[in-house]
Parts: sequence; structure tokens; C-alpha cells
Amino acid sequence: MTFDQSILDSETTLLAFAGKDVVYTRAGYNCPWRAIQGRTDFEQTDNNGVLISFQSADWIGQASSLVDEMGTRIVPTRGDRIYRYSNETTFIYEVLNLGNIPCYRYSDPERFTIRIHTKLIDE
Repeated sequence: MTFDQSILDSETTLLAFAGKDVVYTRAGYNCPWRAIQGRTDFEQTDNNGVLISFQSADWIGQASSLVDEMGTRIVPTRGDRIYRYSNETTFIYEVLNLGNIPCYRYSDPERFTIRIHTKLIDE
């Protein structure tokens, strides 16, 4: 398989125009990150047969830009947080699993782009 530079160029352009500056946090470490806000609709039947519908707030950005203080890529973990600042309001999102679905997934075979599932917990 060969590397397709046009995929990365398209992603960079999309992030530049549609992305938002957010801060990914874990255990006191803050990583500035540019990401596009999306969503995932999720349905699951609970143990009583009741259908539960849920919509996550997803953050989609370059995986290589999500790094810790040592420069190592961050693997999203349930409980991490993403902060988005808008005017005088701070929106706080918590990383979460969607039932049996992990809290993140890569959006392409080369793992350039990562999608992180969250929910808004405070503003």
C-alpha cells in the first residue's frame, strides 16, 4: 500500500477551515489540539429489553497532533476530557465508551485521523 499525500492534504485543509481549537486533558496534562466536532448516533438494548438511544459528541483530528509531554501519541482513555472555549463559555466533554464500542477509532487505514467519542458534562 502506498502513502497518499492527498488524503493528508485534504484533512489539513478541512481542519484549518472547519476545525476548532480544543484542549485534550489527562491527569493534569493539557494538549492543545485542532479537531472537528461531529457526532455518533448509538443504540443499545439493555438487560430488560429496553432500547436506549444515545448521541455522542465526537472530536475528529490528526492523531499525530495528540501527544503527551514526552511527545508520545496519546491513546484516548475513558475519563479524559476535552475543553472547548467559546467566547466566555467553557464546554467540558468527557471521553467515554459507547456500550461495547471503544472510546475512539481511527478513521483511515493509515491512522492519520482519530475520532474520539465524548459527552458534554459541563459548561
